[in-house]
Amino acid sequence: AKAVEEQAQALAGLELHGEDWDLRKDGTRIPTDTRVSLIRDETGNPTAILRITRDLSDEKLREAQLRRIERMASLGTLLGGVAHELNNPLTSIKSFAQLMMLDDRQGEDREAIEIIHRESDRAAKIVADLRVIARQAQEEDLQRAAVDLNEVVRHVLKLRRYAMESQNIELREDLAHDLFPVWADRGKLEQVVLNLVVNAEQAVRSATGTRRLIIRTRPSRRAVLLAVIDSGSGIPAEHLDRVFDPFWTTKEPGEGMGLGLSLVHSIVTEHNGEIRVESEVGKGAAFTVMLPWSTHVTPPVQVEALPRRNDGLRVLLVEDEAPIRLSVTRFLERRGHRVDQAAEAAEALRLLNEDAHYDLIVSDLRMPGLGGDELFTRLRARGDGMERRMIFVTGDAASEETEHFLAEAGVPVLLKPFALTEIAELIERQVSRLRDTPSAEGGMT
Repeated sequence: AKAVEEQAQALAGLELHGEDWDLRKDGTRIPTDTRVSLIRDETGNPTAILRITRDLSDEKLREAQLRRIERMASLGTLLGGVAHELNNPLTSIKSFAQLMMLDDRQGEDREAIEIIHRESDRAAKIVADLRVIARQAQEEDLQRAAVDLNEVVRHVLKLRRYAMESQNIELREDLAHDLFPVWADRGKLEQVVLNLVVNAEQAVRSATGTRRLIIRTRPSRRAVLLAVIDSGSGIPAEHLDRVFDPFWTTKEPGEGMGLGLSLVHSIVTEHNGEIRVESEVGKGAAFTVMLPWSTHVTPPVQVEALPRRNDGLRVLLVEDEAPIRLSVTRFLERRGHRVDQAAEAAEALRLLNEDAHYDLIVSDLRMPGLGGDELFTRLRARGDGMERRMIFVTGDAASEETEHFLAEAGVPVLLKPFALTEIAELIERQVSRLRDTPSAEGGMT
């Protein structure tokens, strides 16, 4: 019927042009750009109807990816702000819970404190995931190396095999031999594979037929492919464009917050890869990850010697959040260190002008008035090397300005929320490094 209509309009002298849907020989529906026009001979008589159809599949895919990138960018800004605002109270909760656990508490009190600490760790993990999604994964540099993707897959499946067997899920491993390695952070790749496998497990739980999960690896021209295929109920076409959005989920309450696939998308993008999803309702879903080959040689692992214990250090703590100042000070004092507190950078400068004999300065990066970055700049201008004795703690390491400053400063950075043992060990380790490298210690004795 559509062809007859096109012929009639062409014979009437109308040129048709527009987007439509057509079928491939295998029955697959594809978006197309179609142009229909009438061809005439030299006398002006119609001789043929010309129909040109162009497959728009790749173009539509690129448009969808661009829309997703734009949407993720705006969501990233929002999520980054939320994560930053949560980091300070989470640091306080974790720190005081850890301090209370050091006391000799028994029974219900001990159990309650352990629950508070454990739940604050769970909240911190969610904030960390938000930071990754918001492109704020600077809490540590990616530990990239040449990674065998098949080894990562086998490790994850070993962890999940019992859970799948207990749910009567049939697992098929279809791993290609002699895959090229990928240049990646192995831990991050394990997160990708684990999230995709768990997502597939949840999808097949409601399947009425065979519960099947296939995980496949393949080489391609310049990439290694990972496909996770499930026999679940599938994803409606109108939802495909949103599956990687943070907090978007069709799962039942308690089965997830909608961060897993968004985290996968962020990690894959961070590794210069791509991820695609194909699905039809009633026919399951297939997630395919494409990661570039590795052209690097893995450098030998450098094992750092444990630092000697530094007792009785003198520390200047610069932090505008009073609960964080109090908890960190109490913990460091329990380890035998002496701590002076400053609620802002201007107060810290006053203390330093009165007495510069601090082993280390621990400073928040963003504070009302003068920030930690300005404190660093003013100390560097003094020329006595005191800025080399700084450590930054921050809940915001994502903005381009912050990233540039931290890279230029070249001093240690610890992201909030942190454990009290982390900051104490970092302080002691940094003092050891400064004492072992006199040229960088700024006059430390």
